[in-house]
Amino acid sequence: MDIIYRNCPICVGKSKNIITQFTREFPGSGPMVVSCSRCNLTYLSPVPTDKEYEKFYNNDRQRKFMENVIVEDYDGKVFDNDTRRVKLIKQYIDPGCSILDVGTGNSNFVGLMENAVGIDVSAPRVEAAIKSGRNVVNCNIFDWDKKVDVVTMFHVLEHITNPIDFVLRAKSILNDGGKLIIEVPNLNDALVGLNKYKDFYYQVAHCTYFTPSTLRAFLELCGLCVVNEVRLQRYSLDNHLHWLFRGRAGKFNNIGIFNQIYSQILKVIKKHDTIFVVCKKENING
Repeated sequence: MDIIYRNCPICVGKSKNIITQFTREFPGSGPMVVSCSRCNLTYLSPVPTDKEYEKFYNNDRQRKFMENVIVEDYDGKVFDNDTRRVKLIKQYIDPGCSILDVGTGNSNFVGLMENAVGIDVSAPRVEAAIKSGRNVVNCNIFDWDKKVDVVTMFHVLEHITNPIDFVLRAKSILNDGGKLIIEVPNLNDALVGLNKYKDFYYQVAHCTYFTPSTLRAFLELCGLCVVNEVRLQRYSLDNHLHWLFRGRAGKFNNIGIFNQIYSQILKVIKKHDTIFVVCKKENING
């Protein structure tokens, strides 16, 4: 696999602290997970080249990896996430606004939202979406040339090797006063300290890792105003107990009420697994 080294993708700092190194999906020595000494961002270096990533997504290797790890039905998990996102996002956008969902993947989000279109670089995923009647286009964000009111990125930004250019492009697509809505994994996830979980959490598909503070600083650097931040916990107590005692994902029965309490505790102590932010592009004329 062809790989390239990179400096911090946000502040371009060269000085970094090595967190861990893994070999999964790489022959020989794998990429290093490092943190920037200047801005504290965590990222992979080296990373596969753009051509390698293109092959990765066209072979739908991300879905295959997740299907081997999660215990729930994959499509069922996607449906639950779509339902949650639709309910949440309607609190922050105006009815009838135009929406571009970037990296729509296997999601049916665009099928559930009015005036929504999705784009994705994975040809197999786009083909499946079109067959299902969804309005999805096979292209990347730099090929998209229509203005919209809202851009959504659900678990996409962590896949991007150059997040600044990516978000600035999304900002340029927005109408004045438009909103960019981003959902990413939280590096402050309560499980990240477990060695077994690290083997799952750090993966070649995820080349940039955010905490709430580094994500906010990054978005402000891009000239966006963060107007809402929501703490989400997508995985339950029973899942965490399986990781803790068995070193893998899993589920226990009959502890539903404890799942709810545990989820709330993680949000309060800021150890939730997912960050959801709403950003606004200010009007040029104020």
